[in-house]
Amino acid sequence: MLARQDVEELSHYQNEEYPVISVYINIDTQTPEYDRSQIRLKNLFNQVEDLKELMTKEEADSLSHDQERIRAFVREQSRQGSRGVAVFASSGAGLWETFTFPNRVGQHIELGDTLYVKPLFRMLERYKPVCTALIGKGRTRIFLLYGDEIDERTDVYSPVPGRHDQGGWSQARLQRHHDERVIQHLKATADQLFKIHQGGVFRRLLIGGTDELVTQFEGYLHPYLKDHLVDTFPMEMMANIKKIQKQSLQALEASERAAHAALLDRLESEAGAQSLGVAGLSGTIRALERGQIMTLLVNDGFAAPGYRCVSCGHTILDEEDQCPYCSGDLERMDDVVAYIIDQVYDQGSDVVFVSGDASVERLETLGNIGALLRYQL
Repeated sequence: MLARQDVEELSHYQNEEYPVISVYINIDTQTPEYDRSQIRLKNLFNQVEDLKELMTKEEADSLSHDQERIRAFVREQSRQGSRGVAVFASSGAGLWETFTFPNRVGQHIELGDTLYVKPLFRMLERYKPVCTALIGKGRTRIFLLYGDEIDERTDVYSPVPGRHDQGGWSQARLQRHHDERVIQHLKATADQLFKIHQGGVFRRLLIGGTDELVTQFEGYLHPYLKDHLVDTFPMEMMANIKKIQKQSLQALEASERAAHAALLDRLESEAGAQSLGVAGLSGTIRALERGQIMTLLVNDGFAAPGYRCVSCGHTILDEEDQCPYCSGDLERMDDVVAYIIDQVYDQGSDVVFVSGDASVERLETLGNIGALLRYQL
């Protein structure tokens, strides 16, 4: 689980005695050629291999040990189904930190006396847990979902008297008292959820409970939380944690499929009209270089080689002798898609990894990648 505290601690790490290596690598688990990740890793390691000649024997040995350990770790994660990993290592200094992700993380290597953690700060937002609130009249159970993990974070209790059937004026008074206490509990729950949200803990919200109570509760949610409400579903208060997790994941998947379908509708319309949308690698690269991209859509697992000018940064797909813009030297990129994703994040734009067979097939017909634009030139 990726936590902000861990990333912040890593960002302050420094060791001047031994080299510190930071590696981000994509893993192809959907094809039998998943060992391509080892080829990518070898290419990354080649970028720092010459630096060993400038190191002492102890420093070079530390780096070589790190490289072997990273290779073994990537092989193991390819078998376990991870789609991306980040590794920070320095065996001489006793450093070994790893993170695994269900989506691609790009391909990058850094060597120095500090760690390259900028991509992790972006991933903190992308992999924030989902909050599920199970609402009852006098109790609320609050859960956080981290991928396939679920944690019951806290409960909210309120003293709510039961209903009475005494009849007459007394029953009406007790009923009003009961209803007022339920409202107080719902407000207290809404306040607690907003405090958790303000702490940056979660980005998406799910609500479970009876239809009547959930509808009533939504009226007390802070407007910010209403904007982050993904779905609601019926669920009994005493449901076990596995049932709550299963229902939450199903609701998230359905919401994600609907969101991807809506984005693809927009992309097909805007790209077809040559307006605020582009489809395919070439169009996406041009939009990236102009700073136009608002939302990037990419099929998870899509990769393609490319070339980037070391002088002006211009990116092309086909090999040429020199940059067509400034005549500078070109360097090959094994995966230009990973570079695009990294640059889109740097520009403060959104990246959506399209999933679901129907949505993936739709984006395939558009070239596996496309973007909705901020403006049209």
